[in-house]
Amino acid sequence: MCSYQNERQCECLDGYVGNGLQCLEKVVPPVDRCLEENGGCDPQATCKDLHYHSNTAGVFHLRSPAGKYQMNYTDAEIACQAEGATVATFSQMADAQQLGMHLCVAGWIQGKKVGYPTRFPSVKCGDNHVGIVLYKDPVDPSSKYDTYCYRLSDVSCVCGSGYVGNGDFCNGDLASVVATNLNYSVFYNILLKYAGSSTEGEVLLDFLSSSSSYATLFVPLNAGFSENETLSDRDVEYHISSNNSIMFYEDLKHHGVIPSRLGYNLSVVISPSNTTQQNQEPQTFKLVNRRLVLTWDIPAYNGIIHVIEGPLRAPPLPEHHAQPSGHAHGGGTVATSILVTCLIVCVIAGLTYYVFKHKNDAFRFHYFKVTCPSNTTIDQVHWGHRALVNTTIDQVHWAHRALVNTTIDQVHWAHRALVNTTIDQVHWAHRALINTTIDQDYYCLHSTPT
Repeated sequence: MCSYQNERQCECLDGYVGNGLQCLEKVVPPVDRCLEENGGCDPQATCKDLHYHSNTAGVFHLRSPAGKYQMNYTDAEIACQAEGATVATFSQMADAQQLGMHLCVAGWIQGKKVGYPTRFPSVKCGDNHVGIVLYKDPVDPSSKYDTYCYRLSDVSCVCGSGYVGNGDFCNGDLASVVATNLNYSVFYNILLKYAGSSTEGEVLLDFLSSSSSYATLFVPLNAGFSENETLSDRDVEYHISSNNSIMFYEDLKHHGVIPSRLGYNLSVVISPSNTTQQNQEPQTFKLVNRRLVLTWDIPAYNGIIHVIEGPLRAPPLPEHHAQPSGHAHGGGTVATSILVTCLIVCVIAGLTYYVFKHKNDAFRFHYFKVTCPSNTTIDQVHWGHRALVNTTIDQVHWAHRALVNTTIDQVHWAHRALVNTTIDQVHWAHRALINTTIDQDYYCLHSTPT
């Protein structure tokens, strides 16, 4: 509204603000969007409405990395897009000015305009103009200025302690991520049942919930289970890698392996797609134990999750065959060893007695007066006795060592051979001793004295 009577007087209408020469639509003070549904942030994130707290209604000034006034209009559009924003409109600039934005810096405004907001008059800033200072149209688009950008969703979301994510989502530990997703409910219920029925299951659930753990979890979708299908305890353990074993999707290589908590490795296979569109790179699929990986790299506070099309099955336990015969063999070997040893000792004792008995008999020939030296028989008997005893003892020693290391059949035959050998040796030694003594006595009695 203007009135003319010797002078001009301009006033803005209701709903507008300005000096009359420039009237800006009165801005409605922003409401903190974080007060409603946490501003769209995850419930575990801290929300901050930058429109409300910074009092710029989503408008911000942006300068080129090369320095002041280094962007043409095209550069300005690209720079704002890189920030997730657009070049600000005149109306958005007006809202920011009313909320407190004051910058004496020229920048691009949408429509290839150039201007800046002022909150108070200044000779150096728009010749004391308060509002939006605009450069005269048209402005050459190749001219170099800064730019003003506008970001609608200017809400800051930051995940709290113990959570990871971009603020729009915040994930806790591995167990909580599985628990809060309905698509994984079958696997989670099996996990809870395992934890409630055994100490091992309780340890596993604590592992998935602990901040000190760092593992890869393969979660089967509900759709991958057939009706009433369940998993064994070993199957559940097979879905989790060993601690400190993180495998992102890009780390899954063809014929690669992933160590599991069960102690058996998971195998990775990369399979090319059967159908590819023209002028497109062929797609590849990654499978873990022949289960297709559908979704990958879901972050958790203590690891990473890959979603697979169906559950994994643990390898069967190795079979352990009972060996009762081993104890029987061992017991039989010991008993046979003791028996043979006792027999050998008895043979040695008898042989010793026999030798000493005939040794004394040899001395009785001294009663006859003969010219043959009496010590011939004694020496021969003495050395024959020592050789026989030593030979028998050595044979017993080596036979005993061989006997301990043989099987029950070998012990049987060794026993028979040893007994027969010893008896034969004693028999022939006995005969040789008697014959030797008799021959010597006979020779001595019939020889002519010298």
